[in-house]
Amino acid sequence: MRRRKNLVALMAGVVLLGLVGEAGAAAEFSPTIEFELLDKKANVNAQLRIAVAQDTGEEELKNVELRVPAGFNLAVDQQLTDGETLATGAIEIDAGPRCRGLVGSAPGTVPVNVIERNRRSSEIASNVVAVYVVDLRPVTTIELLMYGSSDKGWRLEGNIPPNDNTCPPLSLDVTFLQRADMSDTPIITNPQYGGAYEFSATFNGLQGGTSTTKQSVIIEGAGKPGQTVTKSCKGLKGKKKRRCRKKLQG
Repeated sequence: MRRRKNLVALMAGVVLLGLVGEAGAAAEFSPTIEFELLDKKANVNAQLRIAVAQDTGEEELKNVELRVPAGFNLAVDQQLTDGETLATGAIEIDAGPRCRGLVGSAPGTVPVNVIERNRRSSEIASNVVAVYVVDLRPVTTIELLMYGSSDKGWRLEGNIPPNDNTCPPLSLDVTFLQRADMSDTPIITNPQYGGAYEFSATFNGLQGGTSTTKQSVIIEGAGKPGQTVTKSCKGLKGKKKRRCRKKLQG
């Protein structure tokens, strides 16, 4: 009788460990993102590079929210022509039966274009100021709905439709052009004042994972009159702090 109880306890333990292992695998969710301004001078029309990566075995992306800080100026719907190109790049992602739980996959590279789409009436009513469409076909297409202003900062939200034939690892690298290809509208203009500006991204996964990354970008130039030195100098002392302040204030 004792032997049977021990056997039942052992089997229960194995099942529990299996469930814990599955939960641990599902919880693995650590996509990375990098924001890089190719010209960091204040008040210039700059290019912005965004790079996203995920490792093998991570749960797939469900949606994303990008935040661009106040001070930056982004091109909005009224300034752009429907269908014009805003950014270009490429994605490398695994494709094949493994992504459906079977065996076999291989990396493939697909060109990426970000284009403008005119807002629908419902989007205008919801305070959407622009729609940037990330075209990764045949992988997927992501419509980023943009909210905000230069004074308040910007938020870009997009759902990521799943594709059973593709899965991590992935590497996405996209660079926004200085100007839209048809209207010649500046797409991104740096803030008027120098200092540290914080970009961020929050990714959510299909199985409930979430990951937020924050990154400060230094804009070169004089700081805003009457404003204290930005938090990028926080924690520095002596000569290092003075050099940091001098760099931020131009």
